[in-house]
Amino acid sequence: MNKYLIGGLLLAAVALSLQQWRISVAKSKADHYQQRAETLNANYNQAQQVISTLNGELAEQRQAQSALSTQLAHLQQTAQAKQTQLTKAINHDSTLNQWASQPLPAGAVQLLQ
Repeated sequence: MNKYLIGGLLLAAVALSLQQWRISVAKSKADHYQQRAETLNANYNQAQQVISTLNGELAEQRQAQSALSTQLAHLQQTAQAKQTQLTKAINHDSTLNQWASQPLPAGAVQLLQ
């Protein structure tokens, strides 16, 4: 009977030791997963900051592009108006009309080629 009692106690001690080992392994895994989750959260937060920064820069670039497009349209209108004004001036002024209809000098022709 004493043998059975000692055997039972040994078996209980082994079972308790095995249970403690399982708890230790589970805690280790939980710590590992907790650290991994914290790392993933930090990476996510950093990615969100980068996305936010890039969205801000993209909005600024779009505004700048819009301003440049507006400025280009204005410059094109101004150039067209000046061209029209010059054409009208040449057509109405006979001296300018004669000057504009003359062939270019030979030196200018060579420069254009």
